[in-house]
Amino acid sequence: MEEKTKRPPIEVTKEIKEEYSDADIHKMAVEMVQAMKDKETIKDEARSASESFKLKLAEKDAKIEQLSSCITNGFQYVSKALKLVKNFETQKREYWLDDKIVLEEDLTAKDHQLELDMAESANKAEMERIEKEEAAKKTAELNALASKNVTEELTPEQNEMFDKYIEEGDKMHKSKDYPSAILQYKLALSMKPNDKAANNKVLKCQNWIDKLKAKNDIEENH
Repeated sequence: MEEKTKRPPIEVTKEIKEEYSDADIHKMAVEMVQAMKDKETIKDEARSASESFKLKLAEKDAKIEQLSSCITNGFQYVSKALKLVKNFETQKREYWLDDKIVLEEDLTAKDHQLELDMAESANKAEMERIEKEEAAKKTAELNALASKNVTEELTPEQNEMFDKYIEEGDKMHKSKDYPSAILQYKLALSMKPNDKAANNKVLKCQNWIDKLKAKNDIEENH
């Protein structure tokens, strides 16, 4: 029997129950885990963006505060590479920039002490330089004297001086002052470089110095 009460079908949207198989459920579980990971990633990106915006805002706040201070006060303190000159005549520390004094301060007690220390150090260095020059000059004179022709005949006064050097050296040798004895013998040798007796005396003194040094080294090691 033909149904005359039905109307032609039309499309509608309505919730109905849809049942899933185990395979479908497994697939959806995997998708859910991935969605959760994606969510955390988005949250991290949002936090990073938030921190970035906070930093930019803080930079702008600092700039505004700086400019506001400059406008209000008409100046600001900035770090500059300056040249410091300690002027002991005016008792001032002078800070120079572009050939101009931009700041002055009173000299401190430390400044004065440093100046004294520097002066003392410079004086000590100058004294050492003079002593070295004098020692070098004396050595040069002795070397020049020693380089004289050994065949040159000595005057009676020179022979007397030679004998005096030897005599003084012998006294110091006897008193065991070997370095001083060597000095006297070498003064004598500067007049007679090839004098065998004087050369032997130098060697004997040097041998004694070496023996005493070796003895001291042994005692220190024990």
